[in-house]
Amino acid sequence: MMVAVFSLLHGYEKSYFKTAFGELIKLVSAEPCLLKPYMSDMVLDSLQIAENNGVSDETRRLAFELVMAMTELKECDQMMMNLPYETVVRLFIVPVKTLVLSVEDKLDKKEKGKGVTDGENEKVVDDDDDDDVYEFGIKCLKKLCVSFEERKVVDVCYELLMKHYLDSADWKMRHAGITLLTVIAKEFSDEMVLMENFLGEMVTKILKLFQDSHVQVRLAAFTLMEMPINFVQAAQILYHHRFVHAFTIALGSDQDNKVK
Repeated sequence: MMVAVFSLLHGYEKSYFKTAFGELIKLVSAEPCLLKPYMSDMVLDSLQIAENNGVSDETRRLAFELVMAMTELKECDQMMMNLPYETVVRLFIVPVKTLVLSVEDKLDKKEKGKGVTDGENEKVVDDDDDDDVYEFGIKCLKKLCVSFEERKVVDVCYELLMKHYLDSADWKMRHAGITLLTVIAKEFSDEMVLMENFLGEMVTKILKLFQDSHVQVRLAAFTLMEMPINFVQAAQILYHHRFVHAFTIALGSDQDNKVK
């Protein structure tokens, strides 16, 4: 049955996609035991649709909402824990990608908005949509953190941060990376501090981001280091002199008042 359902959803996008995913989410929530034998395959099928650039943003989001519905069910706990490492990596990439796609260049937007009044209402709607997508990405990351054991999440995020995001040439990728680091630091500070080399390597990346070419990346990095969490406290104690030096440079040279 489930194979047939997802075969339909893997085809060309149809008008019934939204209704179909809505009904699947209801079914998963109402009858988890009935669908338990199929849930692992459902995660993979939903993930393939969420990764498919050939369907609309709404369809990709609905597909991932089905996965998120499963993360909230006790009946799915063991299935989620048993997912292969590579699948967990793919699950985290989907919401991080939404952060990349939905973050706006506020400085560029400010420049374009000078003296422009026409279409103001449309811009407000677009801004709300982007904010909603961004918040959806954050919410999904938090739910995924709860669904897997600490070490697996930290390992996955370490790989994503080091290989793909924090050193990316695209400022939106770097911004998404520091956002991902912030989310997991709130959830798994102790594990991050205890993991070999993690703290030192992340401190090096954060200090580099303090001097990033894009103000929103700099601001996100400084905002992380303001948080009252163990990861931040350990970093500031163990690398105190490096942070003081970086703060001094920022106060003396950064042109953005928020960063200062």
